[in-house]
Amino acid sequence: MACGFSLFGGLSSASAAVIAQTFAVPLAPNTLNWGPDVKAGLEYQKRFYPMQWRIAPLAVDLDSNGTTDLTFTGTVGSTINTMQVSLIGRNEAWISLQISDGNLMGGYAHAFKSGSPIGPALTPQYPGDGWFNDADLPRQPELTVGEQGRPLGGAFLPDIPFQQKYLGVRFERDGAMHYGWVGISGYAYIGQEIYIHAWAYESEPDTAIIVGQIPEPGAGLLAAISGLLVGLRRKRKPDA
Repeated sequence: MACGFSLFGGLSSASAAVIAQTFAVPLAPNTLNWGPDVKAGLEYQKRFYPMQWRIAPLAVDLDSNGTTDLTFTGTVGSTINTMQVSLIGRNEAWISLQISDGNLMGGYAHAFKSGSPIGPALTPQYPGDGWFNDADLPRQPELTVGEQGRPLGGAFLPDIPFQQKYLGVRFERDGAMHYGWVGISGYAYIGQEIYIHAWAYESEPDTAIIVGQIPEPGAGLLAAISGLLVGLRRKRKPDA
């Protein structure tokens, strides 16, 4: 079940707004059934971790315009399994690059704290931090990495199972760049199970947004609703 919210700077539809989408039941990449090709040596994982290893992509349309802005997916190798985020075109996430011996190996998606600003003024905290997407890296940016039942790394490995963290994104909408965030939680033991709780973006191009902030109706809108309810009560009141 999804709920949408917007916070308007005024009553005009042209005003800047934070547009948010929240989910009473968190979204998750569609986990496919175990197949006959799964090795017998992984039988214990099949019993204890039925939601792991086979992940179907989850496409996210932040502004509900019918175009996918980012995709969450998972991969599995003989030992390493990961959860990743895919971004194409001008769409990007804030990524920490993985560099070894001067070679670019990949990148970890950065986890922002609630209350942090994301916008044009965002600056790298460490060398290699910045806005990147699939085209900039040898593989898709990683959220979590696990190895045969134990977590290895990734900013979205939670300190507490299902603890919510925030992915910072910027995406193209009507030819302009908009800033937003996605609230993600997960269970870290395998590093292959994540859930999407909410996302939000700033409708004004090139404008910062506060991470984790879910807007509420403005005072003017609340007053209008209150006035409407009072009017309905008076209309229903029988004549003396």
